[in-house]
Amino acid sequence: MNAREVALRILVAHEKEQGYINLSLKEGLHNNPLSDVDRGFVTELVYGVVKNRLTIDYWVDSFSKVKRNKMSPHIVQILRLGVYQVYYLDKIPPSAAVNECVKLAKTYGHQASASFVNGLLRNFLRSIDNLPMPSCDKAHTTYLSVKYSHPEWLVKRWLKQFGKVFTEALLEGNMLLPQTTIRVNTLKTTAEQLALKLQEEGFEVTPGKHSDYALMLSHSGNLERTKAFE
Repeated sequence: MNAREVALRILVAHEKEQGYINLSLKEGLHNNPLSDVDRGFVTELVYGVVKNRLTIDYWVDSFSKVKRNKMSPHIVQILRLGVYQVYYLDKIPPSAAVNECVKLAKTYGHQASASFVNGLLRNFLRSIDNLPMPSCDKAHTTYLSVKYSHPEWLVKRWLKQFGKVFTEALLEGNMLLPQTTIRVNTLKTTAEQLALKLQEEGFEVTPGKHSDYALMLSHSGNLERTKAFE
């Protein structure tokens, strides 16, 4: 089972059980042994889809004549995975992402499902530079909800409490990718050597802002499982 299929199963199970996504992810990774790189990819896909789900669902609804509640749970999640990869992940060729989603649709649906997924994702890809969004002027709350993937009730509450400018800044801040900062054990290595080792294991590494012995990491894998951590 590859990383995308594991991510799909985790997302389907999570939506059915309505539990905590971190626990669903942990269980899914435990039940499906994968390489560290694939574990990181699964984590990226699962958290990425959940974090951006309101935005993704708005686009899926915009490009589909079939209501999501009429689709099978697997097809809904396959579409979410496809839209997430095409729009948010610049390291994956869009055509490859679409093709892999079509394969999943054949496995968890039928030929008509695969054709539907293929058509929707390719239409989405063709419209990538002009994607639909709610009107900022006519439906500002809905616009902010969709743009920043936050529930409307929360956006409405923040607008009332904080006003437009601060609310949008708060929403934007919530969507920033978190970074992990680590301190280098200079008795064993240097910051430069550790950075190279971590980069070889798939991490994006930048120097720390406040110390020469700190590194900032952007990666969705498990740092404790790396050779550099040993």
